[in-house]
Amino acid sequence: MGFYNVATADQALAAYNGVYGPSGTSPYWPRDLTYEEYLGQETNLALYHLLTDGGSHYFHQANLHVYAPGRSLVFDWLETLLAKYAAYTDLPLLSPSWGEYGEYALKRYRHFEALRTGSSRVVIDPEGRRVRVEGKPLWVTGILAPGCEVYAGEKRCFLGRGEYGF
Repeated sequence: MGFYNVATADQALAAYNGVYGPSGTSPYWPRDLTYEEYLGQETNLALYHLLTDGGSHYFHQANLHVYAPGRSLVFDWLETLLAKYAAYTDLPLLSPSWGEYGEYALKRYRHFEALRTGSSRVVIDPEGRRVRVEGKPLWVTGILAPGCEVYAGEKRCFLGRGEYGF
């Protein structure tokens, strides 16, 4: 929900179309969107985050206003997003604390920075059932070493320099 000053579906739609509609300040769409289309567009990025990198999303206090019995912009958005998610997978959603998410985001940053700079690599010895991490820490999937986690049957570890059995 991109607008801090909207509390109803009509207000959200008017604000969105006022920017992205054909006569908006930054026109993108050839016609004004319906509320359902607006929710569809607003949840696309969040769905991508749920299915890939776990990026976070924020809402404004006004978006929590109950504009009709059982309806708010936030819950309309969540219901649309969760229906899309359920169409792709039945994996459970995790809801980490801010501290846990911050730790995950930092590890993810360090992983991709190590790959980008070529400062790390993983050597796998399938016969000896060993994995060796050389350089900076990396995410490694498919093994279960101390400190690793299992989610939906997938084993994942953030491993520093060293050798690990699997």
